[in-house]
Amino acid sequence: MITRNPFLVLAAGAVVTLSACQDTTNPGSVSASSAPNQVQTVATASVQRGKTAEEKKLEQEVLSLNQVTRDIVVNNTIQGALAGAAVGCVLAHLNNGSCGRGAVAGGLFGGVAGNQVGQQAAEAKRDLVQADQTIAKLKNVNARLGSVEEQLSAVVSRQNSEISSLRRQLAAGQVSKSSYDARISAINNNRQTVIAGLAKSENNVAEERALLVSAEKETGQQLSSTRAAVDSTRSRISSLRRSIQLISS
Repeated sequence: MITRNPFLVLAAGAVVTLSACQDTTNPGSVSASSAPNQVQTVATASVQRGKTAEEKKLEQEVLSLNQVTRDIVVNNTIQGALAGAAVGCVLAHLNNGSCGRGAVAGGLFGGVAGNQVGQQAAEAKRDLVQADQTIAKLKNVNARLGSVEEQLSAVVSRQNSEISSLRRQLAAGQVSKSSYDARISAINNNRQTVIAGLAKSENNVAEERALLVSAEKETGQQLSSTRAAVDSTRSRISSLRRSIQLISS
């Protein structure tokens, strides 16, 4: 007879829960409005081709920053699911029920509660945030952010020099207006992409702060030092985002 480990059952339940929170849109599907957007897609592709390798690398680095900031929130949602499963197992035993079924039910509840910033965490005495793990992940976030800051500074400096040169060439008739406009469009698109990416990372960090505040209220755990670290990281991202200026044609 095979004995099932309730926490293996939990893992499957947690995966199902987290998967349910993901976007289930079929990547191969085509919406009714896709045809009119084909012209815009072509235009976007043209702008992408107008970017330098350095600009594209910066955009990829910002995407990586999005991922590491999102990982903190996802990790704490999973912690909520794990804690919920443990509670579900205990409650099942108290009611002469199955620990496995209780763990799955508790895991599903914990995952939802974790994703909703632990609205009912106090009832089950669950701590959705592990401060040590948050600090460790913040170090990774700040290391990635440092790389973004360095690359952004270099890219913007080169762009500004290029823009000054292009304006002189345009005034002297050495470059066409269409060529000038195309390059300015590519530079602005690059900067807008970076701004949007930084805004997402900033929102992820803000969501993590909300988790910390909720955990403090629901469990009585003091996380002021962790909150300060989160606030510092968010401030860095915000300052970097606001430093980026678009170019007028």
